[in-house]
Amino acid sequence: MSEKKATYLALGLLIVVGIGYLMNARSLSSSGNQDAIGPSYFPILLSVALFLLCVISLVKTVLRKEDKRITIPNFRLILGTIVLTVLFVLGWSTFGFFYIPLFIFLWLLLTLYRLSLGLKRKIMAVNTGLALGLTLFIYLVFDVMMAVRF
Repeated sequence: MSEKKATYLALGLLIVVGIGYLMNARSLSSSGNQDAIGPSYFPILLSVALFLLCVISLVKTVLRKEDKRITIPNFRLILGTIVLTVLFVLGWSTFGFFYIPLFIFLWLLLTLYRLSLGLKRKIMAVNTGLALGLTLFIYLVFDVMMAVRF
């Protein structure tokens, strides 16, 4: 992928995120007093600044003459991580459970990152232990100690 195309893609995504952020900020309730700064003031300011900076960057990218080729190392790992993360969030929101999808997500992620070592029994046991340990740690810290329910 060329550097310009990657920049256009990233800036387009940032503009879409900024528009969504602006729409959410505008829906924040404001006080009856029009002279006072309401809760939507700073988020609207941030979204407008994001939009303006993206437009400036777009203009600079269009005016730039040279274009380099970008290679993304470990593209398959990055894509796999994004897919697993989306599936984790969908599983969490669909089923309402947090810790079971978290364990599965961590186990699959650890397995994905260690595929180069092969699917040996010892590696699978270590992945299971790490996923179980991290899930238990998150449960103890957030659910037990801080009383944050997911």
